[in-house]
Amino acid sequence: MRIATSSHLSTGVTLGVVGIAVAVGIFSLADRSPNQELAIELSPPADRPQEIDPSTAGTARESPAPPKGPFYASLFAAGATWDLPCRWKSAIASGDDGAVFATERCHVESVEVHGKTASARIGCWDLNAKGTPKPAINTYVMTPDGLYEGADQPSTDGEPVFRPHPVAKSLPKGWGYEEPHGPTSVDAMVWHHGAWCTVEEFESEDYMSGFAQCISRHGIAGTSHTSMFMTEVCGDAP
Repeated sequence: MRIATSSHLSTGVTLGVVGIAVAVGIFSLADRSPNQELAIELSPPADRPQEIDPSTAGTARESPAPPKGPFYASLFAAGATWDLPCRWKSAIASGDDGAVFATERCHVESVEVHGKTASARIGCWDLNAKGTPKPAINTYVMTPDGLYEGADQPSTDGEPVFRPHPVAKSLPKGWGYEEPHGPTSVDAMVWHHGAWCTVEEFESEDYMSGFAQCISRHGIAGTSHTSMFMTEVCGDAP
């Protein structure tokens, strides 16, 4: 993942307030009494998505307070920013993980709400890259059923990446250490250091790969990409 920011400070502030108010209004139903009507007040939508100001690429900013609701509602606070230090770790070498070689910054570019569905465009980019940042944008969609993700507008017809109350699921016993005797592609759901992580891995007789992403009530906690025996970890992820 990578990102891009706002043209004007006022736009970022307005979108941040809208994102938090919307997520709270939609997904904090448990906080209202049975006879209370659900009222959602929205400011007019922004005319266009925010653009990341490259001049802010080296400036750390405190994220807005995460909204109430499912843990992944933290992704829908417009203007929220997370810096994820990246390291390499080896599956066969012992010792501490490698030194930080890069930092990935992820930023909530814009948030939109339609009925009970909220969508957020989140871009991430490498702070160490030379020149103007070129964010990679992912779109996250939150419905009452769960969280969906895609490079464009993801379909909400299939299974969500995360449900409001995930159920832990481990990888098969011996996975990654023994030759596969069944499915070569598996997935897992892991509780890792205060965040829920979805894990997808592939294994064959001569190759293995994997991807994990972790989200907490404070936002994006980390991601990891595995190719053979080396894993690139940004932030905190298994």
